[in-house]
Amino acid sequence: LWGQLLDAIDKSRPVRWSTDDKRFRPLVDLLGMVRRGCESPRVDSPNLMLHGPCGTGKTTLQCVLYLGNVEAGIDAVFLDSIELRTLVNDLNSKFSQTADQADRELARLLRHDVIFWSDVGDTNATRKEFAETISVVLERFGGRLVTSANYSPPELEQHPDIGKRAVSRMMALRNGKPAVIVTLDGLDQRRHGMKTQAEVTSL
Repeated sequence: LWGQLLDAIDKSRPVRWSTDDKRFRPLVDLLGMVRRGCESPRVDSPNLMLHGPCGTGKTTLQCVLYLGNVEAGIDAVFLDSIELRTLVNDLNSKFSQTADQADRELARLLRHDVIFWSDVGDTNATRKEFAETISVVLERFGGRLVTSANYSPPELEQHPDIGKRAVSRMMALRNGKPAVIVTLDGLDQRRHGMKTQAEVTSL
């Protein structure tokens, strides 16, 4: 599945990417690295963050990597900010049964080797405890984090629902390896990939 999804990505799309060296490179180079990562995934790989504007392929690349990990037998889970917000709300519920069930769900979450967290900071928490709880959750989690966000790490540090503590965990060393930050840049490819009304009607 990961191979089919990766092959379906248009490598000529005008999306560029860079790491800490700030040298932007074509999308095709990144897709080659993702393929190699899926062919030989490692549970001890460093934390990874993909960030950039909407529609540059962050979530799609996360899905490819997630499927590659699962195929290799790595215990990974994929979730988004809405799911985490619901979990935090339930953990802080005044109803003990709801809170107890959420606590069991959290324990299962923390047992995974890799957490793929999509759309970090893309929802507004309904409770003020969200940022604090997320920080505690990330501090308790000893595995690998693969995150995606429309915001850069400094912007997430200022985000009311994320904050410095949580970002510190996302960027933490793993097995002596620094976190990898990939910056994507380009137009929203979701719009450019849409068919026109005439094309849709003719299908």
